[in-house]
Amino acid sequence: MATINKNKLLNTLKPKSTEKVITIRENGLADANFIITNLMLDIFSEKANKMCLVIMHNTVGHYHNVGKRIGYDLLSKIRDGYVTTIEPLKSLYEQLGSADANDITYLSANKEDIVKRLFLDIKCKIDSFLKDEAVGKVYLIIDDVSHLLDLGIDVKYVIAFLKYCIALTTNRQVYIIVNCHISPSNIHDEIISNSLTHVSDLNIEVSNLKTGVSRDVSGILKVVRHEQNMPQLSENIYHYKAYDREIKVFAPGESVFNLRK
Repeated sequence: MATINKNKLLNTLKPKSTEKVITIRENGLADANFIITNLMLDIFSEKANKMCLVIMHNTVGHYHNVGKRIGYDLLSKIRDGYVTTIEPLKSLYEQLGSADANDITYLSANKEDIVKRLFLDIKCKIDSFLKDEAVGKVYLIIDDVSHLLDLGIDVKYVIAFLKYCIALTTNRQVYIIVNCHISPSNIHDEIISNSLTHVSDLNIEVSNLKTGVSRDVSGILKVVRHEQNMPQLSENIYHYKAYDREIKVFAPGESVFNLRK
């Protein structure tokens, strides 16, 4: 990715072109959507890049509205063919009103079949992008994968689905960003997140303050990356403050100094 100098969050995350798999962990009541939207801004900074956005938590309208505030027009990107979307939960809602109850894909008794169909849909869209000789990088963004558990899909099938999605990155042009929400004491959420952590090049973790609500700090941001040719992980912890059009990131204890800038 091309880091945007004016964006404080991206300058902190410093996403690299060698980091093919990025995982975002959202703890408890924390909201990590600002990570996804800012990474999308970085992706769009290179015009030839394309994206398959799998939406299971927010809406296209949400991403468009946030994007307009921070510097990109998602609906325009969709119209111009740079972005394609897949909305499994929206499909479920629409199928519930269908006359043919036997054709409700996402209520299928065969839970393994649900993730197979979803992966094949993703692969079809990724392959379509790759046929374009002028395409740059192709990004798969999944927000958030933990909602597959809400459909009653066994954790082993969710992990298998992620394994196949990550395998797409064997193509040098394909990258993947996965968001996973961790509910308190939910062992299945933890299993999925831990599995992703082990195969990710960059892990971003967003949490609320342990001390409660603060006027100066919105939450905690932990950035862990697997550095090339380095035996140990690189780990950095920051505080962040969310504003309408930007995210300020600073070292713990420096909130007052940074907010005065």
